[in-house]
Amino acid sequence: MVNISQGAVALGVLTLLFGGDLYSMFGQRAEGPSDSPPDLAAMSDRSRVLKQAVEGSFPGIEVHGGTYPVSATKARLSQLITVLQFSIIGVMAFGDKLFPMLGMQPPDIYEQVRDKKFAVGMAAWFFGNMASSSISNTGAFEVFYNGSLVFSKLDTGQMPNFSAIVQNIGALSSSS
Repeated sequence: MVNISQGAVALGVLTLLFGGDLYSMFGQRAEGPSDSPPDLAAMSDRSRVLKQAVEGSFPGIEVHGGTYPVSATKARLSQLITVLQFSIIGVMAFGDKLFPMLGMQPPDIYEQVRDKKFAVGMAAWFFGNMASSSISNTGAFEVFYNGSLVFSKLDTGQMPNFSAIVQNIGALSSSS
């Protein structure tokens, strides 16, 4: 049986490991985008080329790239995958001490992978990152000018043709 001090230590360790993730999953978030434009270094190569093409064609215009928001469901699912990922890594790293400290017999699956702890931990790391990244990738490349949509990769499923974007911005700027 687990005594109170062992349970408190285990709960404290789990809170330190996953408390921030759980809070960010279920805690309140600030709504709305940041007022500061993203750093150009965070933009993709395609975004930088578009930025240069538009700024070259329209002197004085500023182009800002940004991250398209992920749905709340996908964001929470991505966070859940991260918690699961670190749980697996934690069990692989501390399972030999964790299960006896909790007064539990290690599950059969843990016994089966005990000799492959490092490989299982690395697999959890790589597949967890891959799954989390895949879920939170929107595939968006949206171009707006003065609040008007000039191009939407979400609608077309294709990357933009730079000359068409410059032409559309030209048409919008001449009509304003």
